[in-house]
Amino acid sequence: MGAAKSKDCKVVMLGLDNAGKTTVLNTLAQGSNYEIAPTRGFNVQSLQKDDLTLQVHDIGGQASTWRLWPSFLANVDVLVFVVDSADRSRLHEVARAMKFLLTNDKLSGIPMLLWANKQDLLNALTPSEIVQSLDLQLIKDRSFQVIGCSTRDKAGLEDGVDWIHGVYSGSEN
Repeated sequence: MGAAKSKDCKVVMLGLDNAGKTTVLNTLAQGSNYEIAPTRGFNVQSLQKDDLTLQVHDIGGQASTWRLWPSFLANVDVLVFVVDSADRSRLHEVARAMKFLLTNDKLSGIPMLLWANKQDLLNALTPSEIVQSLDLQLIKDRSFQVIGCSTRDKAGLEDGVDWIHGVYSGSEN
C-alpha cells in the first residue's frame, strides 16, 4: 500500500479590516505573529494538517474590497470569518458582512468557522457573547463553529484547524 494521497481543501478567510486575518494565517503557517500591514487585495498560503492541504485565501477586509469577495467564493470548501472580539463598535459591520456571506448562493451549506480573535485582550467579547450579539445560534443550514483565539499565545488556532479538518474530512466520506 502506498502513502495516503493528500486532499486539497479550499478555505476562504474573510473578516473586517484589522480583525487579524493575516496574522492568524501567518501564525498558523510560520509560527510567528509579527505585526503586518493590512492586506490589500488577497494572499494565499498552504497549511498541512495530516492528510489535508488547506489552501487558505486571505482576502482583505476593507469595506472597499467587500465587492471583490464574491469572486473568491467559487468552489469554497470551508469559509473562515475572523472577528476582532475586542472591537465592539464594529459589531454592526460584522453582522452586515455575515448576512452578506450567509445569504450568498455560492456559500449555501458551506461549513463556516468564526474565529473570535484577540481573546487575550481584557475587553474582548467571549465566543458565546459574539454568538448572542450576532444571533449566530440561528444558523441551521451548515456546520458552524465559533472558536475563541489569540495570535499572541496561539490559543484556539489549532482547535480551528482541527475543526476544519474534521468537518472537511467527514464530508468527503
